Amino acid sequence: MPATGAGLCRVFRSGDGAGPIGVLTLMAARAAGAVRLFVSDPNETRLALVRDLLPDVVTLNPTKASVGDAVRAATEGGVGCDVAIECVGNEHALKACLDAVRKQGGRADRPASA
Repeated sequence: MPATGAGLCRVFRSGDGAGPIGVLTLMAARAAGAVRLFVSDPNETRLALVRDLLPDVVTLNPTKASVGDAVRAATEGGVGCDVAIECVGNEHALKACLDAVRKQGGRADRPASA
């Protein structure tokens, strides 16, 4: 889904959110035209790596603050992000993903491993 409205795309991931797959997802979102990117991860070392590689990406630690509240506060009109991608397959990450996406926004998630 292309970025619309305020041109926002949020990439939300938790657990390994700022790991190799998360960073690749951020880069793909940017290449697709996203102008505002967010990533969450409870691992501060991974968040620091994202800040070094992609300094304009907003990094969030879900153990320290509500990801949904932080995303809404940073988006125009406080509506949340246009697109949320959750790739961990974890119930808490999915709930936070749904909390951060705007009404009628897009969402993608990875099913839990069998």
